[in-house]
Amino acid sequence: MPHPRRKPGILAEVTDERRTAWEARTEWPLTVLAVIFLIAYALPIPGPDVHPAVRPTCARVGWAVWVGFAVDHVVRWRLSESRWRFVRGHAVDLAVLVLPLLRPLRLLRLLTLLDVLNRRAANSLRGRVAIYVTGASGLIIFC
Repeated sequence: MPHPRRKPGILAEVTDERRTAWEARTEWPLTVLAVIFLIAYALPIPGPDVHPAVRPTCARVGWAVWVGFAVDHVVRWRLSESRWRFVRGHAVDLAVLVLPLLRPLRLLRLLTLLDVLNRRAANSLRGRVAIYVTGASGLIIFC
């Protein structure tokens, strides 16, 4: 149900256009944050061979990335005309923000990098397949 003081239609389109523009502007910065999170998440894994300062530094980096993703989620929510529809449509994003167990799912953001590389491969089916296979394999191996 639309907001009682707002007229549906043009305002909703303008708001959604602003959210879409925000998403376009933040696509690369959030992808970079996902790569930084991947590095911070993976560095402490080797165990006792890690320098003692690495774990707390990686934890701080992880929290900083969380703040970046949280700010993005709140801005996109605020720019949405139908905020409840946005919450329902982005339930996984919200769960990743709220539940620490799901934080590694932020790495799914790296799939946007595959999409960008796919656009660069033009219309070649072989190029697209090679990019997806290489990108997905590399990400799985690293994780």
